[in-house]
Amino acid sequence: MRNGNKVERTILLEPGNKKLWMIIAVVFFVNGITHMISDNLEWYRLLLGIAMIIFSVFYSFYAVFAFSEDSKYSPKVRVNNKLIELKSSFWKRTRCVNWSDVKLIHFASYKVEFELYHGTLAFPYNTKSQKSKRLKSLLREFAEPRDIHVFGG
Repeated sequence: MRNGNKVERTILLEPGNKKLWMIIAVVFFVNGITHMISDNLEWYRLLLGIAMIIFSVFYSFYAVFAFSEDSKYSPKVRVNNKLIELKSSFWKRTRCVNWSDVKLIHFASYKVEFELYHGTLAFPYNTKSQKSKRLKSLLREFAEPRDIHVFGG
């Protein structure tokens, strides 16, 4: 939810473009079909066509799920009043940090380090600079009312 009472906010970290991935998927699909329906169909053209169609399905799956705030696969930072969910890439697991466990937050260049009461959690991420600034201000916005010190940024 995106409202003024800070219930939950999400920032997608994926630096790519959803439309571009969909265009790539369509190009691979069309190319795969043209390889399979040619007049001179040979076994290697059939295999290449099938492989291209399979890749097009993967690319369209990636486009749909990597750029959605609701997807469990999308790289994002989701912050609410109880915890911080961190996912740095499509392939990595989501890590969760309770606000009650955080002693301080240190911002570095495309990296956030959480000093916890039971250790340290480093969260490197890949995104555009504008989203990185939004991420840092979001974490600062939620940390300051809890008297969590924030360094850097």
